[in-house]
Formats: sequence, C-alpha cells, structure tokens
Amino acid sequence: MAPSSSKKSKFATSWPATNPSSVAASCPSKTNEKLQRLVAPHVASFDFMIKEGLDLAVASIAPMTIDVGHSSKMNIWIESAQIGYPTSDATNGQARLLLPSECRQRGISYTAPLIVTLARSFVGGSTTEHIQRTVGHIPIMVRSQRCHLANMSPPELVKAREEANEMGGYFICNGNERCVRLLQMPRRHHIMAVRRGAFTKRGDLYSDIGVTMRCVRRDQSAVTLTMHYLHDGNATVRLGVRKQEFMVPAGLLLKALYPLTDREIYDRVVRGDVDNTYLAARMELILRESKRFSVYSRDEALAYLGKHLRLVLPYLSSDMTNVEVGNRFLDDYVFVHIPKGEKGRAQKVELVCLMLRKLYAFAKGDIREDNPDSLMNHELLLPGHVYLMLLKERLQDSLASIKMQIETAKSKPAVVDASYVKKVWERTQNVGHALTYFLNTGNLRTSSGLDLMQIAGYTIVAEKLNYYRYFSHFRSVHRGQFFTTMKTTAVRKLLPDSWGFMCPVHTPDGSPCGLLNHLAVECQLVTSPPYSPDTALDEELKLARFLANLGMIPATGYSDGSFVAPHHYLPVMLNGKLLGAAAPTVCLELESALRYTKASPEASLRRERGVVATLEVCLIMPVVGGPFPGLYLSADAARFTRPVLQRNTDWIEYIGPMEQVFMNIGVLPADIRPSTTHMEIKATNMLSLVASLTPFSEHNQSPRNMYQCQMAKQTMGTPAHSIPFRADNKMYRIQTPQAPIVQNERLREYNLDEYPLGTNAVVAVISYTGFDMEDAMILNKSSYERGFGHASVYKQIQVDIAPKENSTTKSYFGNVKPGSNDDEVFSAKLDRDGFPYVGQHVEYGDPIACHIDQTSGKETFVKHKETEPAVIDQINLVGNNPSMCTKASIKLRFVRNPIIGDKFSSRHGQKGVLSILWPQADMPFSESGMSPDIIINPHAFPSRMTIGMLVESMAAKAGALRGKYMDATPFQFSEEHRAIDVFGKYLKKAGYNYMGSEPLYSGLTGTVMHADIYMGVVYYQRLRHMVSDKSQVRATGPTNSLTRQPVKGRKKRGGIRFGEMERDALLAHGTSFLLHDRLMNCSDKHIATVCTKCGSLLSTWTQRASVSDAGQSDLAIALHKDRKQWMCATCRTGEACEAVAMPYVFRYLANELAAMNIKMTLALKAW
Repeated sequence: MAPSSSKKSKFATSWPATNPSSVAASCPSKTNEKLQRLVAPHVASFDFMIKEGLDLAVASIAPMTIDVGHSSKMNIWIESAQIGYPTSDATNGQARLLLPSECRQRGISYTAPLIVTLARSFVGGSTTEHIQRTVGHIPIMVRSQRCHLANMSPPELVKAREEANEMGGYFICNGNERCVRLLQMPRRHHIMAVRRGAFTKRGDLYSDIGVTMRCVRRDQSAVTLTMHYLHDGNATVRLGVRKQEFMVPAGLLLKALYPLTDREIYDRVVRGDVDNTYLAARMELILRESKRFSVYSRDEALAYLGKHLRLVLPYLSSDMTNVEVGNRFLDDYVFVHIPKGEKGRAQKVELVCLMLRKLYAFAKGDIREDNPDSLMNHELLLPGHVYLMLLKERLQDSLASIKMQIETAKSKPAVVDASYVKKVWERTQNVGHALTYFLNTGNLRTSSGLDLMQIAGYTIVAEKLNYYRYFSHFRSVHRGQFFTTMKTTAVRKLLPDSWGFMCPVHTPDGSPCGLLNHLAVECQLVTSPPYSPDTALDEELKLARFLANLGMIPATGYSDGSFVAPHHYLPVMLNGKLLGAAAPTVCLELESALRYTKASPEASLRRERGVVATLEVCLIMPVVGGPFPGLYLSADAARFTRPVLQRNTDWIEYIGPMEQVFMNIGVLPADIRPSTTHMEIKATNMLSLVASLTPFSEHNQSPRNMYQCQMAKQTMGTPAHSIPFRADNKMYRIQTPQAPIVQNERLREYNLDEYPLGTNAVVAVISYTGFDMEDAMILNKSSYERGFGHASVYKQIQVDIAPKENSTTKSYFGNVKPGSNDDEVFSAKLDRDGFPYVGQHVEYGDPIACHIDQTSGKETFVKHKETEPAVIDQINLVGNNPSMCTKASIKLRFVRNPIIGDKFSSRHGQKGVLSILWPQADMPFSESGMSPDIIINPHAFPSRMTIGMLVESMAAKAGALRGKYMDATPFQFSEEHRAIDVFGKYLKKAGYNYMGSEPLYSGLTGTVMHADIYMGVVYYQRLRHMVSDKSQVRATGPTNSLTRQPVKGRKKRGGIRFGEMERDALLAHGTSFLLHDRLMNCSDKHIATVCTKCGSLLSTWTQRASVSDAGQSDLAIALHKDRKQWMCATCRTGEACEAVAMPYVFRYLANELAAMNIKMTLALKAW
C-alpha cells in the first residue's frame, strides 16, 4: 500500500537535539551551508565552465581554412558545444538517469555527452552547413549544475543513496572518487619584479633582472609575458608559443602595437622625469635599437613580426599576409587579457610602457624585488578552470586533426560533402577519453603546455578514511610539484602574508611540510570573472568614471584624449589594465571611497559605481627601496578573499592577500591602536577547519597541534552513513563512538558530531605497573569488554566473470552441479546462487564465490585470500541488466577490536600504543569507586607542553558532573580570565578538588596512594595504524629468482630488509653467529664449487649424474660423493674442487664482474 501524503512530508524519525554539534533529526531538513562552502571553489568553478566558460572557449577557437583540392577552400569552425546530463546505457530502448551511487557500485565513470556543432562554408560561398556529433562522454563533477544531485534537499539525497549532507566537488572515474587538487600559481595581471639566475642563460647580454606578468583570458587560458633587462640597457619581451620561447625587442613591439612617433613613446615612458637620466638614456637606446630593423611604420613592424613568426604560430592559413600574421600574434600572445581592437591596442601600449618603467626602476635599485613565495603574489588554479583549459585545447586539436586528415589524404573525393567531413571528424581523438585519463592519472597531455608549471600530480583520490580527511582534500592547497625537489627551504617557510588565508598549523610533517597547506576556515575563493562577458567593458568604464570624478586622470581607452600623467602620479590598475593615474594624496581618497563602496550593504550603490563586493583595493605608497607604488584593483577569478570587520561602519568587508599587507587589522581587543581600521570577526578565523577543532589549542605547543591535524585524519571514525551503498576498497568504522563532552564552536557550526571520531575516556595520569613507559598506555580490560575502541574494517572484493577479449567462453554464478538434482552442490559453504550467506564467517581458503562454465560445467572458486577471518557483510550483483550479471561485489567485514600494539591518541597530539589490558580488579580506584579507562605516564606532559589536554581533562570532568557540553574554542581565556578558575569552580561545587586531582587507592593492595593523581575525562581517538596490518614474520617463503634472496613486501610474505646499519649494530655487539644466520642461512645460502688450483668460482661444473644419484642436492653431493662428480673447465680436473658455503649473491657478483671482463679468484685457507 502506498504511504499517505502526510507520511511523505516527514522523513524517517525526528527527535530533539541533545547534542549541539549534531542535527535534531535522523535527516536534516536543509543543507548545512557552511559544509557546502567547503567545496564551493570546486563546484562553483565547474559551474562557471558550464554556464559561461565553454561558450567563451568555443568562441575563441580560430576557424580553419582547408584546401580541399579542385582549387577550392573550405572554412570550418566550432559553432557551439553543449554538455548533457549523465544517463546510463539504454536498455529496452530507454535511457535512464545515471546517479553517482550507481557509478560507485558498478565501478564506472559518472559522465555526460559533449555535443559539438561543427559549421563549414566554402570560401566565396554564401551558405553555411552545420554538422552535430557527440565527441565523447566527459566526466561530470558531483553536485554541479549538470549533476542530478544538484539542488536536492537532504531527504532527497538520502533517497538517491547519498549522504544527507553530500557536498560534491569530485569526479567519479571507474568507481573511484577523484578530486582535482588546488595548486598555487603566480598571480594574474600583476607586474612582478623578479631576479632569476636562469635569465642570464638566454643570451650574452641578458642580466638576471626581469619583470613578468601572467595574462589570463576570460576563458581562463593563460600566456605569461616576461620583459628582460639587458646589460647594455635594452629590453626584450619573451613570449611562449607552443612550448617554444621567442624574444621580441620592446621597441619593435611598441611600434607594432599602435601608430606612435618616437617622441610619443619617449614621453609616455619618461613622463617628464627629465632628472632621471638612467631612464631617459635607456629609452633613447630602445628607440635607436628599433631603427636597426628598418621599421618606421606600424604596418612595417607587423609585417616584420609576421614574416619571422609565420612558421611557428599554429593554426594559420597559408593565404594570410605577413601583416595579418603579425596581428594574430599580437591578439593571441601579447597581453591576452585585453580585448582585441584599437582601444585594446592602446591599452597594451600603456601596459608595455608601465612594464618598462618598473623594469628600469628595479634595475636602478629604486624598488625591491617582489617575493615570488609570498601569498600576495599568488592565486589558485581551480578545478573548473584547468578542466576548461584542457577541454578547449582538445576541441582545438580536433579541428586541426580534421584539417590535417583532409589535406594529407592521398585521394581527395570529388565532392567534400557533410558525410565525408563527419567521417573524418569521427576519426579524431575522443575528447571524453582525454579528460578521463587526466582525472584518473593526474597527468597532463598537452601540445601547448597551457602555461602551467607541471605535467603531473593534478588529481588525488578523495579517500573517505574518515570525514575529516575527506573534507580536507577539498581545502588542501599544493605549492607545485616542481618545489618538492628543491633543496632550499625558502618556499616552505610560513610567511606572515598568508595570515587568515592559509592555516599556519595544518600542514604535514615530513617531505610535504610547508608545500601542502590548507585554506583557513573562512577563506573563500572567487571562482568566476567579474560581471558578464557582455557588460564587462561597460562596468569597467563605470568604475573609471567614478574614479575620474574623484581626481584620477583616465588613461587612453578610458578617455577621448591621449594619456601622459606626471611622473610622480601613481598608476591605477584594474585587472591588469591601466585605468589612469592619480597623485598619492588623491589615491588615499580613492582607496577609502572604494572600501566604503565595496563593503556597503546597498547593492545598487555598487552597481552604479561598477564595484564588486570582492574587489581587492591595494594602495602601495612611494617608499624608498619599497615595492613599485600604485593603486592596484583586482576583481579577477581565482583570488583568495576573507571577511573582516570595518571599525568605522561595522560592515563586513572582503579583503585579499595583497591589500592585507598594507592594512591595519586588529585580532583581539587588546590589539586596537589609533591606526587600526579593521578587526577580525573571530580570532580562530586564521585556522583551518581541522585545526580549529582542537580544544584549547592555544595552550599547546605548536608542533603538537600540527600532529593532531594529521592524526585526526587518520582516526577510525564514521566515514559515511551510506555504507551499504558504497564500494570503497577499504573503510574504517568505529562501533562505539560518542559526542565529545568538550566541544569547539566549529564542531557545532558544521554539525560534525554527525560523523563522530572517538570516545570519552576517564584518564588517570600516573606511573603505574611499568607498562606505561615511552608513551604506552594501559587500558582497563572491563572498558575494552564494554566496547571501548571496538571497530571494523570493510574491504571490497570484486569478482568479474565476463569473457576475456579473445575468449567466447561464458560463465554464470552458481553452486548447483549441472545436470544433477537441485540438492547436489559443489561446496556446502556456499548457497545455491554461488555466494555465501550474509553474516557467514569465512577463514583463509574458504570459498566466497563460485562460477560455472556454461560449456564444460566446470566450477571455479574464488577463495578468501587473507589469513584474518572475516564476516560476509554484503553481496551485490553489479550490472545494467539484472538477468545477465557478470560482476559481483562482496563486502567483507573484519573485526578489529583493540589489541596490544594498536595506536591511540588524544586530540592534542599525545599518541601512544596499547601496552596491556589490565584487569579492573587491579586498577586504581577513586573514593567514589571509579576506575580509570586509560592510564598514561606523567612524563608525556613536561617536554611536550600539551597543557590543553590537562585543561580538557578538567573541563570534561566538570561537564560530566554538570551534564552539560563545555566550550573549548581557542582564545577565550587569558591571564586575567583563566581556564582553571572557570572549571575549578565547577569541580569544587560538585565536591571535587579545585585542581582536578584525586586520591586513588591501589587496586592490588587497597591502600591509598600517597599522591594526588590527576584524573579526568579526555576524548580519545583510535587511529587506523594497527599491529594486525603491520606485523611481519617469515621463516621461509618466496625468493627473487635472480639473487635468490627473499622478496620484500608484507603481502608477498617477504622478508624485512637487513641493511648496512643493522649489520653495523650486530658487528658492534659482536654477535657473529646471529649475523651469519641473518645474512646467509636465512637469506640466500648456497653451496658453491670452487677450484682451489686456479681459484675460479665460475669454471667448475658437475658431470652428468648417474641414475643412482640423479636429483640429489649440491649439499648431498658435497658431503657424500667423491670428487669425480666435479670438474674444473680450466684445469681439466676435478681433484682440486671443493664445496664452499656462501651467499648466492656472491656468485651473482662474480658473474657480473665476468661480464665486465674482470676475473675474480678465491684463495681458500685450508688448501
């Protein structure tokens, strides 16, 4: 019977919230916006690609002119490209919706069709013909606008077999969730002064000084332009074209861009600063050098460029003139962020002049080098943007492939009709395969380089080890693969510039330290360019007029006249375009007006002035030896932003990392000074989400907080609620989780207790029994029996019986013998369908599946390969057609209750291993009869200074007594308002010691211990590092066929490497027999035959054996047979041959030396 409409309105059950960090029902009614904001950079950047980016990319792909023979030419171009929605393979003629949960369970990719419309017309013809085709199925980001889960409510997500708070932001490729990692890139549209030794390798006159600018089109494809300073005072511009570098003299570039006289060029750079002879002399040199090319007009300069670049620019038509090629070069490779056209060319000239001014100021020493490692000079490469860049290049390459195929065809058809073009088009590379390869491997296959610094390491698996690790993948930021191999530590240093944008705590220890960082909790990213493509120029003009009204002199392109401002005026830049210039005093007024406008709650005021809420306003005033002065405005995509509070208006203002360096922001009320203009909203905004969850973290030594960030992500917690519908290779799950009594503000905001990580444990700090030395911890055996730390590991086994490529034999799952009665089965341990019962225990070697060959009726068993027993948790038949499933997914559950050697940790980086399960009868107990769950050693505290753990112990004890959750948000206590006073009063009121200590009685003698023992409640985590996964032992086993030494690897039942340092340790102890046993007897002992006459190990051989001694070992022959069995090929006798025990690798060495024509002889002492 169908449920009534009243029941449909409610989902499952509802109850009041007893815990502030979880929701008030089994399923929340609406999505947690804060959780969704964690992955917003990923989802929103992909949505930008769908809504706007793909159309922009298609519009910027140049048409191709193809010579089709018979004296006719054809133009082809891509008219449009659309992305569909994911659908499954059509069954019964009907395609149905494909949901992410189905893709995970079937091990397929979550893809949608990419439909491209190709247009063609013949040169001289008037008609245009369109051809449409699906060029591949491209992966779709979960919860993007092309995903079926977009805009679903939590109850709808649960019905779609997803998490109630599914965030998305990842791709599903072959059933695996893959995430594109955020990478740090040089900041776009900002002129950076850099000093690099590699610049001097460009030529004899090249110095190590240059200025560089990364220019990005609206479709997010980029070109980097570098201006070099030469020792003779000249300047050249370096550009990259399809992974090749080209140098263009600055004077020639200025001539080609705009029709200007030499005097006009000189005035625009020098700007009346006649006292600056350094700049004036070098500008005269540039203008004189440009005469060497015999170029006097704009067309001559364009023709000169076109003539020399014709052979290297891609996708050119053979009938283009040199001037047209020069124009194409200027449009596609020089300041590509500026639109095409005469106004754009005028703006490009202004930009070249500004770069020259900065270059010569840097060379003279007036300004300092910009720090390339500072966050103020960085932005992020977002997943949607890199995906769009790759997609655009693949579409461009498919056009080029069509052209090449038609022009190089041996026999051209008489008529190049639509069907012929479509047939050629179908032979081009599948776009979907290229993008799937990129996501699966993280490797970039590109012909142009895409102006990126690495070709690998772009994607990672979004593991759901636990929920903290999962969402950390989406907030992690990597500096780049190139920097991992650098010997210097400069790139790893924590700079103050990154305050509030990058977390200073959340970075791993070891090789990725400082390179793999995490975004601060309130840091947001701008995911799309400002305004819309149609209104962007009008909005910029609005802003220019607003600033002009306040005293700015507008630049060429934003006014009717030409632009020459006095040299002491500061440039005003917007997104890499020169808006104008203004005096330093006027710039101060401009800055305050822009800050007021962008923070204003009135959207109409911002629209009227062309200001966006995330506009970055960076005013750098002139300082001797400081950075290049100017007012830099940025509203670009891929920037960092974060909210702060304006003190004079109490409005929220979003600021960027570049402007933050030049602002006065207070963190705590005590920081306020007369010059303070802004305040932090919360002191914890500088931390990442994982780092801000550590209770009382300001009381801990900093490295311990770093360790906790790593260990929180290694905890056996609650990875997901939809475990029955997930097919992860390995999942960890704690069976007895609890809500922490001591909670942080962030834990409540993000409802993270929906995915709890640990258990509240009564912890006593005492040196007891000696089993707690060196970070070991004693666990109460009764606590263990009550379920403390009990956990399970889920492993997925895939059984695929589909026929191989060259085979026609089919199999089916079953356990009943063909042709027999229904009661005759192959294995009594399996059900009739060929699978075990759900809940059945399986041991090593037990069958877990059986499939039968349809032709021969022969059965094949899939067996449990692990020595650890398991429980059959779930069995799924996987496929699109229920009647013909050739794939099964078997989920095994391994019981992993704590055993000696398993790793535990508190939330303060205090990790330790379980040393013993101590009977409760022998545990110390308090006056109230309470025994601790865990005993840890007092020596864990003095050197590590984890005072936060001591405070948590008091706070949780007070909370347990009061029946309330205690707040542990950092920075709420101070010397005047101490934590001990707050929680001590609660303890005293409940009748306990003010300091948290208690007298304990010995469990062995029953007498009181003559010391107060610190005892309270601490939230403990069980980590995934278990001795069951790491213990390795071997007597005999597989060996390497070449060296005959044991193979390595626990899975292969290999040995543990006994290296040189271990050998040295045994030598130092004089344990020669042990050394002999390890390095020879248990490794590769070998009985070799050595000729004592010539000392050869390789020339001896064994004569053909008789029937009586055939098959006996070398050792048996050496001990029992006379020496006539042996023969030395060199001495032609076996009398001098002797058996010697040695490691086989010694014989291998002799062979290797012989291959190098080096003879090794042995001298045996006894002979």
